[in-house]
Amino acid sequence: MAVVRDIDPATLAAISGRAFFPVVLVYLDWPDAPVYAHSNLGLISYGGQSWRGVGDFGKIGLPDEAMGLASSDATVGLMGLGDKLNDYLDDDIRGRDAIIYFGAVTERDGNTLVGAPIPIFVGTMDAKKDTLKRESDNITVRGVSISITPGPSQRSAAGVYHSDEDQKRRFPGDTAGRLILQAYREGSTLRWPQ
Repeated sequence: MAVVRDIDPATLAAISGRAFFPVVLVYLDWPDAPVYAHSNLGLISYGGQSWRGVGDFGKIGLPDEAMGLASSDATVGLMGLGDKLNDYLDDDIRGRDAIIYFGAVTERDGNTLVGAPIPIFVGTMDAKKDTLKRESDNITVRGVSISITPGPSQRSAAGVYHSDEDQKRRFPGDTAGRLILQAYREGSTLRWPQ
């Protein structure tokens, strides 16, 4: 089986072993307050940011890649929030970027990355909802659930995600990227041959 995503060699070595310690990182371009969170505990430094651990208070739902043809939404959620959530419920998040990464750390529930995490879901935030979960007869826990639509934002140009310069940097000597900008300018679309 071939690896179809670009992956850091250290990350690949870690997840190819008999056992490894996984971590999921989530970036949400929340207005005026970008969210950098991860599934373990403590802080992880990555990409010039401090990613906060949410542990058991976070949840994530990813679509199955086996179907391949159908695009499905992902969901992320955070439980255990108080009334401070009210300050964020009116924010317009629709169409703002969201990225979910997968990586490995050095120990269980750890916060030291092994190599760079890989993006496993890229999309835009679509909807959010205030959630309540009854934990016992007298305790109700409040949280938020956010759906993420796959694909780059419609506000983004194709060149932002892959350009001739990007192609040359990743594959020196390859000239295929020179056609990307021209196709975008001409507004070309792919059509089935007749």
